[in-house]
Amino acid sequence: MSERIVEVEADSLEEAREKVRSQIPEGLRLLSEEVVSDGNPKTLHGVADTIEGAFEQGLSRIPPSASIVQKEVTVSPTVQTVTVEAFDEQTAMRLVEQRAPPYAKITGLVLKTQGRKGFLGIGKKRPDYYEAQVLPMAIVKITYKEKVKIRATIGKEKPNVEELKRKKELLLKRERKRIIRALDFPYPAVATGEEWAPILHQKLTEKHGKVIEVNVPGFTPEVTFADGTVYELEDYGIGYYGTGARSFAAFLQAAGFKVSREKVAKMKPPIHLECKKTLKVLRRFIDNGVTVTDTVSGLQWQKEDDGIERNYEDAQIYTEGLRLAGYDDWRLPRKEELMELAKLGYKILKQVFPNIKAERYWAKTSREELHWARNPDKIAYVVDFDPSGNYGADVTYFRSYEYYVRAVRNIKRGR
Repeated sequence: MSERIVEVEADSLEEAREKVRSQIPEGLRLLSEEVVSDGNPKTLHGVADTIEGAFEQGLSRIPPSASIVQKEVTVSPTVQTVTVEAFDEQTAMRLVEQRAPPYAKITGLVLKTQGRKGFLGIGKKRPDYYEAQVLPMAIVKITYKEKVKIRATIGKEKPNVEELKRKKELLLKRERKRIIRALDFPYPAVATGEEWAPILHQKLTEKHGKVIEVNVPGFTPEVTFADGTVYELEDYGIGYYGTGARSFAAFLQAAGFKVSREKVAKMKPPIHLECKKTLKVLRRFIDNGVTVTDTVSGLQWQKEDDGIERNYEDAQIYTEGLRLAGYDDWRLPRKEELMELAKLGYKILKQVFPNIKAERYWAKTSREELHWARNPDKIAYVVDFDPSGNYGADVTYFRSYEYYVRAVRNIKRGR
């Protein structure tokens, strides 16, 4: 047995790690550790016709092993009377719907007073007075806590033969004084000369498909390939001195761009280049109709958001109460998940998510992420998808502000 998986539960992270260490036999070591549950309090909302039903709906989504920390009623289903003025019943109903709370039921619309004309029946007719009974849905908030759970891999450490080979080849090539490094590049990519740049392009496209986007956010170009892989091409030296302009121009020409060495040397960030050919939807995404599956991240996304801007709390209520494609475990995405999407480029995302807005989207935010803030309960993260603005950046705003929402869920094994 070279490796085995150990799973432990405890009240704290330190205690869980101590349990893992106590189960490591002599001669073996800890190879990797995954925190399945961090033990921090989590919240979710329940929505139903009654408070009891809302609590039941919320509690059904809490893991059986979790303990309840707090239960709170956010909205009580108390009948409200709404009065509006309108010239017809259809307009009156629309006005009532606009004034009613989210998820409210309108039980009836009654004409209370019919509008009359002015003095002696002369002049414009006044609007009618309508009255409706509105019953809001019950909304509750439940805070729960799970035990800390760690999944660890223990075994004997194996020598990384490929890594040793790569380092040896790098040392040999470094004597040529022409070096570029590509993130996770499996080949000894160690020459930036003008004659070698097309070879680098060929090797990368053989593994990852065609170049579909080139972004220059600073002095280091980022190249996106058809399978969604992004490489950071270091030491091309785009900037004030123009160092390496010939090699980068040669790479762009091999990728199908019409660009000269002189144009590359004059580039100043930020610069965004696009292929002339029609961009193809990344093979990593599977279109399921109303959802999109990302085979790389293991996430399933709501394909089209509903086009409504909400504050942070309403955004949570919307995603946690969403029923889509037969699933009810939708949630707000974390900022890291939204930022990973943004890395693909707005025009690529436009093909995957046709109605994506060039606006900000809410991200699930925990108190731990805002440890630096004076009032962490009043702000939350958003990610900017505006190509003309602070694209791909995570920024905090007041939770009372209204931004767009795109729900996401984790894909479970066997489903």
